[in-house]
Amino acid sequence: MEVKKLFALASVTALTGFVATGLTAACSSTEVVTIPNEAGTSSGASSGTSGGAKKSDAKGGTSSGMVVGDDDDVAPGDDDDSTPTPTCLNKDPIDATKYDYTKVAKGQKAACTTKELSDFSAYYKAHASDMDVIDTWPTAVSEKCATCIFTDATTETPPTSWGPMVISLDDQMAKQFNVNRGGCIEAVSGKEACGRSYQQFQDCTIDACLKDCKTQADFTKCRQDATVLTTSCKDAFTAVKNDCGEKTIGGYETACKGTTYTFEGPIKVLCITGSGGSVDAGKDAKTP
Repeated sequence: MEVKKLFALASVTALTGFVATGLTAACSSTEVVTIPNEAGTSSGASSGTSGGAKKSDAKGGTSSGMVVGDDDDVAPGDDDDSTPTPTCLNKDPIDATKYDYTKVAKGQKAACTTKELSDFSAYYKAHASDMDVIDTWPTAVSEKCATCIFTDATTETPPTSWGPMVISLDDQMAKQFNVNRGGCIEAVSGKEACGRSYQQFQDCTIDACLKDCKTQADFTKCRQDATVLTTSCKDAFTAVKNDCGEKTIGGYETACKGTTYTFEGPIKVLCITGSGGSVDAGKDAKTP
């Protein structure tokens, strides 16, 4: 359980999109693809949470992504430098539709300030390992801001919409948080189906690594394994392409990208700018 918690704490440091880079990889002749990570919990990553740990700049990658197929990973003298190193990714098919998703809450313009978002991130950096971080985290910002950020899904009556961060209970009845990046994707795309399939895909990728990975290092390496797109989460990946559009998902992901932590993007969109509705992916769209 403690190992799973470590996985979760590392998971919120990812920055860019998984899906758009995956679309590029699926149609590209190069073996190099960038795959960052999503979301997280503070008390054990379970079904319905997404996560992974960030890897800093690597050959062929970006400043906020992780690289799969990096030539530097190949031992000198290896005749086949295109063969990826096996990871602890569980390739058994996963039905991502089993993960809960509730439509996104309406954006609240100026519910938070940019300074509050900075304070919120700083508090997490300082207190991420605290067992009670979920209970104390709201004190880092004003009550109005905290109300916009957090959705309490631990109550007997389920909430009718989700904000940027959803508090729920894991299998051991401990509180956990899930970064609702799918909700942000829904807000900027204007399509609930797009947000739903995006979040469920992210949840699928984390579960594919949580099942068999035993250490933080193994989990991190697993999160770089692009074969998740063609094995365990193949159907979930296809759903994102169908519901969001291969040429527009990149723009949606860019709009929901955080600076340091994944939760920053959804908070910015839903609680600072209060934006929503369809956006033009423009030059950020990924075209195979």
